[in-house]
Amino acid sequence: MPDRATFLVLFFLGTTALKLLLQPSYRSTDFEVHRNWLAITYSLPIHKWYFNNTSEWTLDYPPFFAYFQWVLAQTGAALNWDPEMLRISAAPYASDPTVLFQRLSVAVTDVLLLVGILVWVQTIPAETGSPSRIGTLAMMTLASAGLLMVDHMHFQYNGMLLGILFLSMAALRKGWILAGAGLFASLLMFKHLFLSLAPVYFVYLLSSYCYIHPPPPGQEIKSRFRPVTFLLLASTVLAVFAAALGPLLLSPSSTPSLQLDQLGRRLFPFGRGLVHAYWAPNIWALYCLDDLGLAALSRRLHLPFLDRSRPSSAPTWTSGLVQVIEPEVLPPVSPALAAVLTLLSMVPALVLVWKRPTPRSFLLGLFQTGLSAFMLGYHVHEKAVLVPVMVGALLACSYNRSSYGRLFFWLSTIGYASLLPLFPPLSPDSLTAFLLIHLHALGSWFGLGKEGLLGGEGGREGAFSLLESLYLAGLECMLWTVAVIHPLFAQDRFPFGGCLVSSVYCSTGMVGVWAESYRLLWQEHQEGGGEGGEEGGKGIGGRAERTESTSGSRGGRRRKEE
Repeated sequence: MPDRATFLVLFFLGTTALKLLLQPSYRSTDFEVHRNWLAITYSLPIHKWYFNNTSEWTLDYPPFFAYFQWVLAQTGAALNWDPEMLRISAAPYASDPTVLFQRLSVAVTDVLLLVGILVWVQTIPAETGSPSRIGTLAMMTLASAGLLMVDHMHFQYNGMLLGILFLSMAALRKGWILAGAGLFASLLMFKHLFLSLAPVYFVYLLSSYCYIHPPPPGQEIKSRFRPVTFLLLASTVLAVFAAALGPLLLSPSSTPSLQLDQLGRRLFPFGRGLVHAYWAPNIWALYCLDDLGLAALSRRLHLPFLDRSRPSSAPTWTSGLVQVIEPEVLPPVSPALAAVLTLLSMVPALVLVWKRPTPRSFLLGLFQTGLSAFMLGYHVHEKAVLVPVMVGALLACSYNRSSYGRLFFWLSTIGYASLLPLFPPLSPDSLTAFLLIHLHALGSWFGLGKEGLLGGEGGREGAFSLLESLYLAGLECMLWTVAVIHPLFAQDRFPFGGCLVSSVYCSTGMVGVWAESYRLLWQEHQEGGGEGGEEGGKGIGGRAERTESTSGSRGGRRRKEE
């Protein structure tokens, strides 16, 4: 078998061919969003980029992504690809050459995802990273069903951004601290969604790089802060932010204070409401359902919970609108409250990473905080599940722990299933997404099970408990309901019905996965957070998990990584 790098490159080329076959697929409004950004960055001076509102699809990503769009626009202009795609207009524009150009840009920039995986696998020991294990990792990342659906059908650039994240994470595992910090700072200047991971990065870098930790018991040297390393770290991050914001703030005719104010308004438009038009499968989907149910019950039983002054024409959670919607019974949730709840939900992970700043604790912390941000964040899109899923793929394949593999299986299976309503029902694209969801579930179950990374009921690898089997059966029914039954028999009467069924059912499973992530944090804390010592524990549902020891336990000693 070829070496790791050769195999991954060949695998990537094979998946690229599949991506090109998806080129004629359904395109969401995100396609026109990015097309308009090409036109804005090409046609206007930089100080006008964040102020232009000719189209409703205004530029609302950080500066590095805007510069990336400028590079793409300049490339298209140099190739004389389609001059019309670079003209600012309120009306959408999607000629065949424009579609091909933008589809190719996503496929080509996925090279960054490949590079991220190539560097990451170098950090996996040979005894853990068997050829079949690397193949499973490639399937779950380079050929991710979620990325195929969201990037290469729906249209986004998540593969490129996740590649930068993986490079940053791998750099830290290799001890390239400043490079890892700089890459993550760059990622924040590409897409602010990744701010949800910043607390773990901050705590890990502060604890592992900026402090000298206590030596083994019996020695009296105390922890002490290292100001020089802290200044190096801060300077690296600030230099990246300066590189991103400098051209925007210092351009001719630019007023820095106005630019920063406008940038903040574009990046954080809290007027879009608690949930998206299609609810992401998280806590707020269940909150909206509870509010709808209580409102209906109050009307039927004439209970005094409803706001009688509320106009009957006021939008509701099922109106499919992107705006602030007031609950009918439950108290409203403000952006500040959602932010506080999200930060509080991250505290266990941050405490673990502070006390045990090891690569494994850091990776588990990233996974857990990414998932917490998805579950409690304000106006979260369903596509944001890709971040914890892809981090979970690295977690599952980098350690011999069935609890990690099982956690990834459930999160990815439920998360990818929740993406089906993104595609027009009864269309070839919906069928393609339906197949990709099933292929992922079967492929990850087989690949992880072959590596002994799933555990199982009664000690049988990959076996499910009765409760898990019932949930999977329900998930299959949900997929058929969304893909076939609802559009055929209930679309006219209940237009939001398919989205509601998907969001609510997937939310219940996501809550279970989220709860399991806290149990794994506690288990990691109990074991001391060492990189070896795979002592075992319980899998999802309380089963004993299968683990393999790859090295001696380091116990509870805190590891200094430089």
